[in-house]
Amino acid sequence: MSDDKIETFPQQDVRAATPSDEERFLEMINSENTKEQKAALITSAFSHLTSEELEALAKRVEAICLRVAEKAQAEAQTSKEILDLMREAEKIKPGVNTLGAMTLLAKRGNERAAMYLEQLSGHLEAQDLMDRAVAADPYWEKLDDGSYQTLSGAVHETPEALMAAYQRNQGKAE
Repeated sequence: MSDDKIETFPQQDVRAATPSDEERFLEMINSENTKEQKAALITSAFSHLTSEELEALAKRVEAICLRVAEKAQAEAQTSKEILDLMREAEKIKPGVNTLGAMTLLAKRGNERAAMYLEQLSGHLEAQDLMDRAVAADPYWEKLDDGSYQTLSGAVHETPEALMAAYQRNQGKAE
């Protein structure tokens, strides 16, 4: 019989990660301050940098912003596609949920629905695994909104690390 508890979680001193220059720069430019106040904050915070270094930092931040914008645009397109598929499925079976809609349309040969169904199924399996891993680790908890958080003393700082430890432990239990 398998025990779902992960064997040991020694407490450790968890120190907050120091934000990178890019993160600090982004925080300053995204603040509610005026343009002049932002410039003053950036000048003060990065006074140790040469103008070339500051320009390079600004270019790195710009690249980050562009990647974030591209990702947001791709996610918006995906959401639109899923909504269109949901509307199509609603015409066939009113009140159908997302999983039901993708299953229905995939069975009717819709390749996009089949792709989303495969992704959704994988996500549901990963969600189940994460829920079991969190339940087994006293230093993690699931919040009401469905997200997860670590508690002070957590050994595994990322969901991926927690799930890997849980899976390793499950392999030992078999």
